[in-house]
Amino acid sequence: MKIADHGPDRLCARPPVESRLALSTTVAAHEKATIEDALRASGGRVFGPSGAAARLGIARSTLESKIRALGINKNRYRGRRAKQ
Repeated sequence: MKIADHGPDRLCARPPVESRLALSTTVAAHEKATIEDALRASGGRVFGPSGAAARLGIARSTLESKIRALGINKNRYRGRRAKQ
């Protein structure tokens, strides 16, 4: 049985570029908001038992990398610990 190389049932069809870019932007925005919420809740602390990395369940180095990549100013959240 041969799978058709064209048509809507094509298994390896890639979505249009616009769709992929929209998904990438949406994922990045969600990731940024999640990290900012964790930083806010931890008073800007990235590591340690009450830090944002622990809250998110990721390594400190991973969080630092994401903070840089997403252009987040972690100092903005220092001293603003959210109540639990």
